[in-house]
Amino acid sequence: MRRTLIVSLLLCVPAFAAPLDEARTLIDEGEFDEARAMLERSVEESALEAQSLILLTRLSNDLEDYESGIRYGKKAVKLSPDSSDAHYQYAVALRTKMSEVSKVKAMFSLGTYKKELRTALELDPDSADARNEEIGFLVNAPGFAGGDMDQAWQRALELEEIDWRHGLSWQAEIQFLKKDGDAGMATLREMLEKDPEGTGTRFQLALRYQARAQYDEADREFEILQAGDEPRLSMNALYQSARSRVIGEYEQEQAIALLQKYLETMPNDPEGIPGKESAYWRMGNAYEQLGRTDEARRAYETSLGVKETEEARKSLRALDKRR
Repeated sequence: MRRTLIVSLLLCVPAFAAPLDEARTLIDEGEFDEARAMLERSVEESALEAQSLILLTRLSNDLEDYESGIRYGKKAVKLSPDSSDAHYQYAVALRTKMSEVSKVKAMFSLGTYKKELRTALELDPDSADARNEEIGFLVNAPGFAGGDMDQAWQRALELEEIDWRHGLSWQAEIQFLKKDGDAGMATLREMLEKDPEGTGTRFQLALRYQARAQYDEADREFEILQAGDEPRLSMNALYQSARSRVIGEYEQEQAIALLQKYLETMPNDPEGIPGKESAYWRMGNAYEQLGRTDEARRAYETSLGVKETEEARKSLRALDKRR
């Protein structure tokens, strides 16, 4: 009888866990409505309530819905006081709120945010998520609220032992913020040496080369990304190759050709890549640098026809003043 009971209990575990595993997958895939519906059903079951609340907090955070995140987060930490993830997700909801309300209102949540994040780290010192959150706060918060670049650097070194990619990424970010660009570039190159397939790192490195007016180096990295199998990243790299030539004022004819190719191959859903208005505006810049003012004007007008932007409006006004 006892053996039968144990077997029955073991068989029940996957049945209970399945809805939560499926909900996690749906959240990872961005199927938020379906995930929410599933979690709102599972939260009614006592055996799943605590984990469902944690996932509902996470889902709300992904949607930047801090009101729901805080509501679910409070319940989650109450039901799961020993869960690092519960405290971490609640902290993220509080941080989202602080970023969207006034500075005065944000101060009312600051103490709770710090407490929840500290608890998450105490419960699981190896939580890469919580450590990333802590470093982000230390880097971005003003000094009076607890921001501390030196402490952020130390935490980034510690994070490298747990998650080398995020640890080094934060080190590069801090180096750039401290105006030590050479060190930041060296850190990004170190990351790329560790993982040559790291397309995100390669794109960041290319953008940094571009910002430093090292256009040949930037173009080399953008060309590699254009040949990759990530469509949106490839499109971004194509646009940035043209942008380098415009801001660097060289090879403007090639910049125009690249932008024309970009416009011809843009997906119907341009989310995550520069829009048509940006491409036409940059094309207008290139034409203007070549002294082809009529074509520049048409490009600016086309850009404004797609979407009103201050950049295109200013460029068109400046061009008209020179007539």
